[in-house]
Amino acid sequence: MNFILNLLKGFGLGAGCILPGISSGVLCIIFGIYDKLVNSILNIFKDFKKNFSFLLPIFIGVGLGVLFLLFLKKLIILKVLDFIICYILFLLFLYLFF
Repeated sequence: MNFILNLLKGFGLGAGCILPGISSGVLCIIFGIYDKLVNSILNIFKDFKKNFSFLLPIFIGVGLGVLFLLFLKKLIILKVLDFIICYILFLLFLYLFF
């Protein structure tokens, strides 16, 4: 259960890496893992098994979150690209002639 919870927290951190204006550090504080994350990274070799078992699901979740959001952003941009181009051309037309 703890693995899945940390995986979801990592997924949220990965989303914070991709979305503009969202800080992953702030998300760590909101999720309540900032202190433990920093201590686990700094002291990974002191208690390797415990720290690695905490960091692994977070890093997997970050990777999955980044990949998922990159795919989602690409999909959204491809779906609305024609609309965006028409909107920019319309604004350019208004600027030039009015």
